[in-house]
Amino acid sequence: MSSSLRLDLSIPETAEEFDGTVRYVIMLGKEGSEERWSVKKRYSELEVLHQFLKKENVPLGAEFPKKGFAVKITPSKKEERRLMFEVYLQELVGLIALPSNVKDEIDKFLEVTENIGSISENVSSEGIDENKTRSPIRPVSSSPQRTTFFNRPVGSGESNTRTKPKKEYPVEGDGIRDAIKCRDKYGVLDLIGKDKELVKYIDGHGDSMLHLACIFNETDIAMTLVELGADVALKNGMNETPLDVCQPTLKKKILAKRKKMGLDN
Repeated sequence: MSSSLRLDLSIPETAEEFDGTVRYVIMLGKEGSEERWSVKKRYSELEVLHQFLKKENVPLGAEFPKKGFAVKITPSKKEERRLMFEVYLQELVGLIALPSNVKDEIDKFLEVTENIGSISENVSSEGIDENKTRSPIRPVSSSPQRTTFFNRPVGSGESNTRTKPKKEYPVEGDGIRDAIKCRDKYGVLDLIGKDKELVKYIDGHGDSMLHLACIFNETDIAMTLVELGADVALKNGMNETPLDVCQPTLKKKILAKRKKMGLDN
């Protein structure tokens, strides 16, 4: 993968095969192009890549989801993993100045060479523009070990010590969704201050923003959404309410907050 090539990457869905195997559908494309391709990867394939990146000391801050030992993964856990893999791979394809063997491994994993021929635009002749090749979900730092927004494990629920958004988000549904994925409390507050209707946004998977905050166990964000009127009874595409996907501690806090607000539990 050329260091000057900027990829768009998302994992919009998972696919479950007849034997119950879950594959993650990774959508890719060259930034600025309408052409796309997709690859499907199992957890085990992603784990092999992760172990390779660890061995090569690639400075990734996004957490790699743990496999667990459940016989059958629950819908909420499947959604949590999908989101975590999306964040993980988005950060990976945004890194610059990687060793050639690492670039080649990422290229092979994402099947870039097989698909980039028809959408490449003189990639080899482009200079490295850090603003174009850096991760879309973290800022450039002069340090080789750049800081990242994803250096806390999912479920920490800790408050951010910043008072400003970590980045600029578009004032739209995808913007608040991105802010929650970045665990950016102040980004969420900033967006809602500009458009209160974003509290009610439902993403393409049928999840409300309160669903998303609960899946990531982000206490501050979840409580803020509840205070601003987020519907705790709204069901997503998997027929789950935000309370259904909550960790027990966060669920208790939400119910206590609603009681304090004079709302029925």
